[in-house]
Amino acid sequence: MAVSYKPDIGWQAALHNDTAYGPIRNPGEDRHNVVVRRPIVDFYDMDLTDRDEDDKFKIRDPVLRAKAVSALRSATDAPGRKAALSGLVHSGGHTVRNVRATQRLDSVQPIADRGTGNSYKIMKRDGNHRVELWRLPTGRLRLSVVSTFDAAQQAEAERLGRKPRDLRPHPAAKLLMRLHKGDMLLFGTGENRRLTRVIKMREGQVTLAPHNEGGDLKKRDSDKQDPFKYINASATSLEAARARKVFVTPDGRIWNGDRRP
Repeated sequence: MAVSYKPDIGWQAALHNDTAYGPIRNPGEDRHNVVVRRPIVDFYDMDLTDRDEDDKFKIRDPVLRAKAVSALRSATDAPGRKAALSGLVHSGGHTVRNVRATQRLDSVQPIADRGTGNSYKIMKRDGNHRVELWRLPTGRLRLSVVSTFDAAQQAEAERLGRKPRDLRPHPAAKLLMRLHKGDMLLFGTGENRRLTRVIKMREGQVTLAPHNEGGDLKKRDSDKQDPFKYINASATSLEAARARKVFVTPDGRIWNGDRRP
């Protein structure tokens, strides 16, 4: 029997995180593009001299960063490192409690001033609504993610009778498939063809799992003793596996797949 899941097609969800970030106009060599205020003690477990990892926070003020690095050298354990940072004193004689830190964010949404049109803060987008498989005029396939923010904007534009923003990767691109979390796919060829469901998605990739697998799938996927593994499919692998979107009725019958009820 095929297990039936309800696709998550609604866009009524959090459009972005609560934290507001400041934009960095000219990112440096570490490619950090936003700045945010964070407690100084949050840096107790970070290597403040590391410039290779883009997702790490970094204290923006070079003087304060040098003082923090010097303070952390004298501590060996976590409580000692926190105590060393909590006692950090600014050049003006004030105890440092919060610092401006930079970070690299990719899924961002600039918020523009209605009067000038210039962005004055940045929000981190919170979740993806769907993934779309397109065929470009050149014949190549492209898997594009539509964020919850963009899906909400499209719905609002349609409600107000306005023209929604064109999310096609090319004006002549052809839409082949649109997938939401919980959608069902027949994936594979021959004896390896099986029924799967969409677990998550990101730009250029959709993650699938067999329909009859349950539990904490993320934990099971990382467990080396568990035979279960995610199926990470790109646009080309979806085509090679003859992926086909199907609907499973509550009583376990497959509709619009290789067989009909």
